[in-house]
Amino acid sequence: MKVYPFKPTPVFLANMQSKARTVVNQGGTWSGKTFSILQVLYVITALYKPTDGKKTITTVVGQDVPNLTKGAIRDFENIQDMILESESIPDSVKAKFQTVYNSTKKTHYFPNGAKLEFSSFKNWQDAKSGKRHFCFINEANGIPYKIYEQLAFRTTVRMFIDYNPDAPFWVHEHLLGKEGVQMVYSNFTHNPFCPEDVRKHIIAKGKQNKLWWHVYGLGKTGQTEGVIFDSINWVSEMPNDADCKRISYGMDFGYTTDPSTLVKVVLYQGELYIQGLLYKQGMKYADIALHCLELGINGTPNCIYADHDQRAIDTIAEYNVYLEKADKGANSILEGIQTIKEYRINIVSDSDFKAEQLAYKWKEDKLTGKATRQPVDKFNHYFDAVRYAMKGIVEGSNPYLAY
Repeated sequence: MKVYPFKPTPVFLANMQSKARTVVNQGGTWSGKTFSILQVLYVITALYKPTDGKKTITTVVGQDVPNLTKGAIRDFENIQDMILESESIPDSVKAKFQTVYNSTKKTHYFPNGAKLEFSSFKNWQDAKSGKRHFCFINEANGIPYKIYEQLAFRTTVRMFIDYNPDAPFWVHEHLLGKEGVQMVYSNFTHNPFCPEDVRKHIIAKGKQNKLWWHVYGLGKTGQTEGVIFDSINWVSEMPNDADCKRISYGMDFGYTTDPSTLVKVVLYQGELYIQGLLYKQGMKYADIALHCLELGINGTPNCIYADHDQRAIDTIAEYNVYLEKADKGANSILEGIQTIKEYRINIVSDSDFKAEQLAYKWKEDKLTGKATRQPVDKFNHYFDAVRYAMKGIVEGSNPYLAY
């Protein structure tokens, strides 16, 4: 098909025209890779005629259902609306793309008998069920290699994979450079639909953080050497408060140039779940207090542990938001880092958190170039707040409950 029901982007064409068994898409933020692959799958599922005589089956795989719902499923709906609401596309063409959606099964049924399903798998055994013609693994660095193996084994025509290249993972080890694998690199400059204000934001952020620019700006593979928190599991949402053993908050004051940060940290099934709630420069104490109140957080029943700035703590308390001083001492930073690393760390996906995670490293020895056991004192604003919050996780106490 040379005429498509939408304006094709370079990333769409690279995937659509590929003859490879596996098409790997590595790209930065706003490169349009996920949207483009979903466009490809929409066209293929609507028009492809399998040689095995069966109806086309396409599977889109994500880390979990909430992640799919907020991402790929929403993107697919936007693509469908774009086609069906277009005045320039004949009704005869639109009819081929009109689907019936079963929200329970998360499956689109096409007029030609084909179907496109959205799925997630708990483990590799779960992924052994069913065969398909096409498969797309979205955000593959959140999917275990064994699940990929099972999906690839049961996909008869083509695999599509995409990810942000935070660090090397199984794609780099097992796929790249192998026969039948095509690599498609992309970044925001390849996406003609990236808004101008977003472009400017990406460029400005890249000037502030070279490591972030390398990965999310240029779409090149990040390096984990020297990274303090090198094993993060990025998730789409926090567990319910009622199911958590402990809940705590941490706050780091940013003053003029650095961002003020607020994080929520919970202990759930023996693992840490963390969410960034504030990351902003130039905030006054009153602004911070009001932001907390807007979120329904005032330091009780779950305490907010903060940096040792009594003036800030007293000023924010005037707004009935109560902060407790975090533990600080000669070795508190290293001890705090070690305490966090004792748990499996799950963080709600956040571009600022990811930027800090990539850049927060151990200092290098100037003579050997090897990492020391001293962290750099920058790109640590979120993680400082997490360190502070760990007091509530470890001790499980709140001094304000007595008031």
